[in-house]
Amino acid sequence: MEQNKNRVKVETEVEFQRRSVVMPTFGFSAYLKLISLSPKRQRYEIKSRLSPSKEGYDFHRSLQLRAHQFLVDGIPLVDVVKSTDAIGRAPEKNPLKKGLFALGIGVRKMPVTF
Repeated sequence: MEQNKNRVKVETEVEFQRRSVVMPTFGFSAYLKLISLSPKRQRYEIKSRLSPSKEGYDFHRSLQLRAHQFLVDGIPLVDVVKSTDAIGRAPEKNPLKKGLFALGIGVRKMPVTF
């Protein structure tokens, strides 16, 4: 029983995507608007707020995919960082590399127990 507590659970890609899809943030004015609505209208507003935008671009998606490659698939960090060279946009590529390096440093400092 003691050994099962320390086991690391490996997620499938579907579980990872389900878990990482939605993280709602509401400003104060949006929160005030929500609490003033009826329950049915609240559900509609929250659903419309969480639905993907047709105009926006998800800069975090590439970080999520590459972090998954490194942590779950076991691809070396060097190879994952090299894969960012294919990204043409500097505003996406540079923070992605910094995030991956920070992830690599954090993983090295984290104690691993099985």
